[in-house]
Amino acid sequence: MYEKYKHLLKTDSTERQNETYQTCKARYGGIVLSLDGIQPAKGNEPLYVLREVLCGKVIASISMKNGSSKELKEALEPYVNTDVPILGFVRDRQRSIRKALKELRSDVPYQFCQFHYLKDISKPMIASDRKLKTTIKKNLRGLQAIEVSFKQNEQLEEKEKEIINGYCEAIRSILLEDGKPSLELPGMKIYERLEELKKSFEHSLRMVEQKKRLSVYLKTFPTMINRRNHKRSYHKVQEMYEIIRDIVKSLEKTSFSISQSHEEALKSLLIKAFQEKGQKHGMKGFMENLK
Repeated sequence: MYEKYKHLLKTDSTERQNETYQTCKARYGGIVLSLDGIQPAKGNEPLYVLREVLCGKVIASISMKNGSSKELKEALEPYVNTDVPILGFVRDRQRSIRKALKELRSDVPYQFCQFHYLKDISKPMIASDRKLKTTIKKNLRGLQAIEVSFKQNEQLEEKEKEIINGYCEAIRSILLEDGKPSLELPGMKIYERLEELKKSFEHSLRMVEQKKRLSVYLKTFPTMINRRNHKRSYHKVQEMYEIIRDIVKSLEKTSFSISQSHEEALKSLLIKAFQEKGQKHGMKGFMENLK
């Protein structure tokens, strides 16, 4: 029964493959295949997903024992030995994938995925941003004590308690900020939003200067936020972020065709950015991640 089920799945997969290939051939003159390995949970076999990039369709999900080049070659052969022209391969940095594709279709150009490149070179920046976020959260642990204190303070009016509670909720909301590394960094976003909130504290303090009970609490918030180590860490991340942003802008302006030279051209661009800016900011991870 199980063997019959597998046969049905294979038939459906073959039909989907043929349909996608023919659609792309008619529309674009050929296909571009992307292969990504998915890290399995401990003890499970690795999974590889084969996609057609131009149509955005998944061609196959292939489970393997170890993901060796030999195993990949055998699994990919039915998908790459086709009459439909293959315009190029897009892949991650796994050597076994590169070797398998080269042995199967040495005539087809390939490129390393730009997203993977940016993700790799961003690792030092993401680590610094994570540290910034952790430090900010650590320094704002006193927020809970403020919440307990003002709620128990009978001398405060209800209106005053509402103001303090509003700021506490605003800070908690900001600390939940999440980004999308490499292009949106949560640590940077948290720092920037807290800086904006700090201006509100300063404005409120001027408004309630005569109300000593309330101003005591309002003065506490900027003290917690305005730490020198926050500012230093933020500027370090910001400098690295600007490098990544410049690289992305350069890629947007540069027209690359899928070819063997594409990978080297992209790599040269990244190394140049590192030499010009990254080196003076201690971003050794740039070069390590490019190797």
